[in-house]
Amino acid sequence: MGADIRAPVRTPSASSGVERLSGGTYCIIPDQIEAGTYMAAVAAAGGQLLIRNIIPKHMDCISAKLMEMGVTVEEQDDTTLIRRNGPLQRANVKTPPYPGFPTDMQPQITVALCGGGGDQPGDGGRGYESPPVSACGRTAAKQGRSDQVDAGVAVVRAVVTARRLDARPAGRRGSGHRRSAPEESPPME
Repeated sequence: MGADIRAPVRTPSASSGVERLSGGTYCIIPDQIEAGTYMAAVAAAGGQLLIRNIIPKHMDCISAKLMEMGVTVEEQDDTTLIRRNGPLQRANVKTPPYPGFPTDMQPQITVALCGGGGDQPGDGGRGYESPPVSACGRTAAKQGRSDQVDAGVAVVRAVVTARRLDARPAGRRGSGHRRSAPEESPPME
């Protein structure tokens, strides 16, 4: 585009003005959590879904866990086909830093695990709480820093409240800084 920006190693970057910038093209990378949410939905509900315009390599950690659970994941150039026909297998999920399983996928994978059971991490210091899967007929219990989700009974419809991911600022846990709780959602009809 013609900008004059220098970023030497270990020093602040420097930029100089230029007379004119030219046009350019930039492609924003696809959102891993959004695509992963669709993948987890297929794992939870069954069926199949083709997700287009994604970078399958960025989905490796989610794809690997879903395959461990018995979900078929087929990757092409910029598409991923997710398919679940049979029952889910039990799986344990840990959320290490990237490229590990993303912390922001915990609620979605917990719901998918309701079909097969397993362990998924607790809050990991981020203020995350398990979705109220017990309201849907499953048992979820805290075990140390993990939440145990047991399978074996049918999932039933229930009204639950979605909590904001950003309800507690990072690094402010226990420091007296609190945001007000989000308003409760009206019951589903």
